[in-house]
Amino acid sequence: MKKQRLLFFIYDLSGGGAEKLLVNILNNIDLKNFDVEVKLLFYQGVNIKEINSEVKVSYVFKKKITGFRVITKLISPKLLFKGLIKGEYDIIVSFFEGVTTRIVSGCEQKRCKLLNWVHISFDDFSNQCKVYRNKKELINCYKRYDATICVANSVRKSFLANVPEISQNKVKIIYNFMDIDNILEKSNEKLNYFDSNYFNLISIGRFIEQKGYDRLIPIISNLKSNIKTPFRMYIFGNGEDRKKFEKLILQLKLEDTVFLEEYTENPYKYIKNADLFVCSSRKEGYSTVISESILLETPVVSTDCSGVREQLGEDEYGIISKNNSFDLEEKIELIISNESLYHELKERMPDGAEKIRKRVSITNFENLFEEVNK
Repeated sequence: MKKQRLLFFIYDLSGGGAEKLLVNILNNIDLKNFDVEVKLLFYQGVNIKEINSEVKVSYVFKKKITGFRVITKLISPKLLFKGLIKGEYDIIVSFFEGVTTRIVSGCEQKRCKLLNWVHISFDDFSNQCKVYRNKKELINCYKRYDATICVANSVRKSFLANVPEISQNKVKIIYNFMDIDNILEKSNEKLNYFDSNYFNLISIGRFIEQKGYDRLIPIISNLKSNIKTPFRMYIFGNGEDRKKFEKLILQLKLEDTVFLEEYTENPYKYIKNADLFVCSSRKEGYSTVISESILLETPVVSTDCSGVREQLGEDEYGIISKNNSFDLEEKIELIISNESLYHELKERMPDGAEKIRKRVSITNFENLFEEVNK
């Protein structure tokens, strides 16, 4: 059987959840059936070095270009594709919303199937339209695709509500794949990091506005004043807002309570040994790190973003707060202060971990690629 030539096209491979998802797919897909290449629009990101050496990695530009999104709007998708994507493929996947989806929609290779991934809610539709000339162009670009893959049912509903012109049959749900064996193996590495005299909270994500750390840090300040249980907050990541958060920690005198740590290649040993994972995001699609926390049996408090209810159920494996500072603070305080509630959550975590194991499989992705290319 001839291998299918499969190209993944992504903006870059920084330390976000979508980027890590792609690396997991690349490192686990059956290379006997697929000739896989990943092309980066910009060659940067901590995840580049994590890719299987048997997967071809190429790029369009070595460094980011200021104003690139504005410049590309002046050029048609067909001309962009012709100029930026070289070679012929059986399947091309735009793995991110936005500029890569617009570029790939310009493909005119007759036998090539086109797929795109949607990781976040389309409720902020005006923001999705920014890389397109107008709404009509966005719709026409998505119509060019053979399938649109949403990472959660809530994401699919949001997409169809805002782009009803796309056939429902073409919009599918595939939950984020995780390399479970690798996660479990890394989580068992020795760790002498957390002080057991404290209730240890952890969060992992890029230091950007979307992740909500600008509201989480003041929440921690309030909790420090209001509750008796000693606790600490550890935030792992990197990004443009690090200095702003460091300044905020100093202003609120939280140097002994909130710790900003660098992005780590093995967050799993920290998640496993923490008492609680906190997701303070303003928006998400389907948070991979929440699934990882459930898999590692660490309870979660999360704001109500797309996908979270599919992961946590009705507060089965954590607590869901409204997407505002007041309620998030209340829910974190509830778990830290209510020992019996916390133990109830811990007792349910093995069941949640088993559900995660059943939900995520690389075969879901392989079957999709084979099906779309029939």
